Amino acid sequence: MTTDAANPAMHDANLGVPTAWWARLGHDLRGPVSPMRLAVQVLRSDRCTALEREEALQLLDRQVDRLLGEIDDVAELMRLRAGTWVLRAGHGDLNLILDTVSGRASLTRRLQERGQSLRVCDAGQPVEIEHDAERLGAILEFVLHKSAELSPRGAQLRLGLRDEGSVACLEIDGVGAALFDDVEVAWLLGSEGVDPLQVSLRPVLLRAVADRHGLSLRAMPLQSRLELCVPATTVAA
Repeated sequence: MTTDAANPAMHDANLGVPTAWWARLGHDLRGPVSPMRLAVQVLRSDRCTALEREEALQLLDRQVDRLLGEIDDVAELMRLRAGTWVLRAGHGDLNLILDTVSGRASLTRRLQERGQSLRVCDAGQPVEIEHDAERLGAILEFVLHKSAELSPRGAQLRLGLRDEGSVACLEIDGVGAALFDDVEVAWLLGSEGVDPLQVSLRPVLLRAVADRHGLSLRAMPLQSRLELCVPATTVAA
């Protein structure tokens, strides 16, 4: 049997995944389709109540957003693979990224579904960065979603910012060490021994983005914490 290691053409060096990984993209992109079909069936029913109609429309809206997001992710991956990906760096306060991410509707909905809460602790003073805020926020949101999924119902999660002068550390605290046993979080952290064929579209993209940002991700298992370290400059209050 020919392996990726023996045949470099079978390995996607730009993304660190075997070419066989691309076959699972179809599976990822089909994910929103089943709920969308279900919603359409409900809307077609003569017995559909006003409440059921509203819930079906909300489901369609969420799944369309999810599908569009995954299509955007595929476009990002293709640019990374082709070497045409561009870092859209801008200057801004890292505290504002925390506020934006913590207020996103999809994250708020996930926390509400699980009876969880999120405590946001900023640095108490501006922390200026020269980075792509949207993509940095996407990495944070992914890890927070994972923390919510793997933490017990009713848990309180924490998103904090610790300023160390030349580096700012974003801290994501979950509840329990299961976060670090998750294969997709392990992949995002760059852990060895992770089978990329078990990893979905989003973490493959985010790990590649983090690498190109020069960001450092590290796990603190004893504190059930993941830290994302970002080059930064503190601005005195």
